[in-house]
Amino acid sequence: MIKTLFCISASDSFAHGCAVMVFSLRKHLKDFEQHTLKVYYTNLSEESKKIIRYAAGSIKLEFVKPDLDYCNNAKTIYGKSNRDVYLCLESFNEKEYDTVICVDSDMLCINSFDYHLVHKKNADLGAVYTVQAGHEGPNNTKGWEKTKNEPDIAPYVEKINGGFWIIGKKWLTGEIYKEMKKVVKDETHDISGADQETVNRMLRRYQTVYSDNLTYLSFPYGYNFKNWGGVKINIKEKIGRGGENLFQKCKEHIKIIHFSGRRKPWANHLAGPPKDVCSLTSTIDMEMSTPVQMWHQYYKECFGERCHDSIIIKEWSKRF
Repeated sequence: MIKTLFCISASDSFAHGCAVMVFSLRKHLKDFEQHTLKVYYTNLSEESKKIIRYAAGSIKLEFVKPDLDYCNNAKTIYGKSNRDVYLCLESFNEKEYDTVICVDSDMLCINSFDYHLVHKKNADLGAVYTVQAGHEGPNNTKGWEKTKNEPDIAPYVEKINGGFWIIGKKWLTGEIYKEMKKVVKDETHDISGADQETVNRMLRRYQTVYSDNLTYLSFPYGYNFKNWGGVKINIKEKIGRGGENLFQKCKEHIKIIHFSGRRKPWANHLAGPPKDVCSLTSTIDMEMSTPVQMWHQYYKECFGERCHDSIIIKEWSKRF
């Protein structure tokens, strides 16, 4: 049996998102509960752990609070006092496993996929590029057909998004993790998206500097689908990317939806300051979005009730 670890990060404000993502993985992925799930955190209440534990079913579940001293004072999208974004790098320090699947807590798995592909193809890392279908503007569907592609070994040529990656055995010896910590300390600590940039620098380094010593598995857009809408669009100003029309064209090929940015279905308030990412910018656009409706359906299936904290549910309750 392939020794397999799933890992995800959580905080109290992301507990509902984490729980629903875990439930969706459990719902769709074959043999999910035969493996191990680790939830990384810096601060997580017992109540939040209880919510996640309930959603996880019978999988072996561990809550892990890592030592993140190496990223003290490093910039993040939340400011210097919040190191949660660096928790995902801990996935490269899981030496006892053959493969590690790392996902964000603001995601939803809606279809099954083979999570052992990186191991089967003897790849080092598999992920999805940041720029994907719909990137050119609102209602844009250019490139949607690439969502139908199969995962394939290919040169690493552009930045990946840090919401989803699968690590192979060769990158789980601990050496890559040590290199990443050094990159954070020496190079990326002043970049607000340094967690993602650190992984991308490692990929570039192994693709070029280390004489093509990289086997990269390119996953199609549907494994980390971001451009589904949920925000106010302005076609003239090109504000917004993709949208509902793009989601519907790609739906049958989408494995994981990513509620990136200020588009959290469980958020209980509208967006405030830039660092307030656990929020949303438009209740109307979120309500009309199929991915958001699906997230709430999964929540109800998991917990047997609506997500009453959500501002979307509160708005629905006023009208229905």
